[in-house]
Amino acid sequence: MREKAQQAADSRIKLVKEMITGIRIVKYMAWERPFEATIEKAREHEVERLKKMALARSYMISVMMSVPNVGIGLTFFTYSFSVDMLDSSKIFTALSLLNLIRLPFAFLPMMITLGTQYAVTFKRLNEFLLQPEVEKRPERPLQDVVLRMKNADFAWNKDEEPVLKDLNLKVKKGQLVMVVGSVGSGKSTLLQSALGEVFKLKGEVELNGSIAYVAQEAWIINATVRDNILFGKPYDPKLYKEVVEIAALQPDFDIMPAGDMTEIGDKGINLSGGQRQRISIARALYQERDVYIMDDPLSAVDSHVGAHIMEKAILGFLKKKGRTVILALNQIQFLPQADHVVFLKNNTIAEQGKFSDLVASGRDLAQLAKEFGVTDEDQQIKSKEGDKKSKSEKDEKEIDLSKANLTGEEEKEVGLIGFSTYWLYVVSGGLGYFFAMCFCLLIGFGAQVFYSIWLSDWTDPAKYMSRNYPKYVWQVVFISGIVAQIVFLILKVCASFYSN
Repeated sequence: MREKAQQAADSRIKLVKEMITGIRIVKYMAWERPFEATIEKAREHEVERLKKMALARSYMISVMMSVPNVGIGLTFFTYSFSVDMLDSSKIFTALSLLNLIRLPFAFLPMMITLGTQYAVTFKRLNEFLLQPEVEKRPERPLQDVVLRMKNADFAWNKDEEPVLKDLNLKVKKGQLVMVVGSVGSGKSTLLQSALGEVFKLKGEVELNGSIAYVAQEAWIINATVRDNILFGKPYDPKLYKEVVEIAALQPDFDIMPAGDMTEIGDKGINLSGGQRQRISIARALYQERDVYIMDDPLSAVDSHVGAHIMEKAILGFLKKKGRTVILALNQIQFLPQADHVVFLKNNTIAEQGKFSDLVASGRDLAQLAKEFGVTDEDQQIKSKEGDKKSKSEKDEKEIDLSKANLTGEEEKEVGLIGFSTYWLYVVSGGLGYFFAMCFCLLIGFGAQVFYSIWLSDWTDPAKYMSRNYPKYVWQVVFISGIVAQIVFLILKVCASFYSN
């Protein structure tokens, strides 16, 4: 039941994640109701399985609470067949001994329940941890050839067909390499292959130097903007200001409540897609690494901002410092600026070389460049933003740090819990179920007190002789009290289950 409930929860979470990820398309196409219906159906399926599991747990709890009483009751009931009147010394000695094992037997059913849950959890963890490991990329010092691929095939799983075949690529130190191709041609996979995140089926791959990686989907931590850019490195005001200007972040800092000290929510929830990507770019620039691998970082920003980043960050900051840049992109108007162009098609490198040579060849890339009006003469990129400075310098004026945090101090009441809180809890579960639980609990404990007194009278010679009941009456009344307690205990647990 636990495994089936977990599978249902996985399906529902997957649907919710897909909807949130594609919420813009959902809103554009007015698909809210179909998505809502699908998620509600998945939730109903999950709740149905959770109900079955909870009901089974309720029965298990009932057994857990009943086993000690059943054990004691059956012990004395069976013993009563061999004697007319119970001996108090033997009975209370037996009670002491049975109470020693009462707790272990009471928790035995719970341990069985938890054991099954742990078994399901360990099975899922085991399947994940036993997945084949990706070969770790060895750290090598910077050399004249930064990246070398020779007859390399790559796949996301070892048992699958390769997604990139027969790759031969050489990237030299200080080069700006641009990787282009149609959607799904494998640009991101090529970069992941260079980083060692994809299984290499055959061939040779070598990547040298320290690496900075800018993902296509920016990765942001729950911290301030400055902490996201520094990412553990010491604060260097000059370098920090330079990368902020290069990444076109200063205008954003001007409108943020506390500038770069503004706290960012989980996954950058309070930032736009362009802001997240530019913070990711600034972080990479601040690290000052030998090799920069960028997976289409300009797709999330406006065209004039993309031109600014290309001019100031890639062609300016990185190129002037002799850094090697491997850039996957869809904006082919930037191709004339590249030292080396790689064109992917049909799961392999179809063309590579200087842009001018590829255009002169008249093949696929040349046709694509002609279609979009890109020529070899487009050597200068003009940023619409230019070198305009921000109207205000946040580092030159005081910042209200009280506005930096997303959350404030949590309010809490101190003192005794009021009756209204308890009543709200009772009403939420249902008054009928509440009174049913109270009634069953009262009758159950009443039955326990009754058969305890009955057992005491049964072991008292004076009371046993004065009442003069047949032995079967003592036996039936005693066992009936135990059965009544168990029945009402089960009813109480079931009522508690349905109230939740």
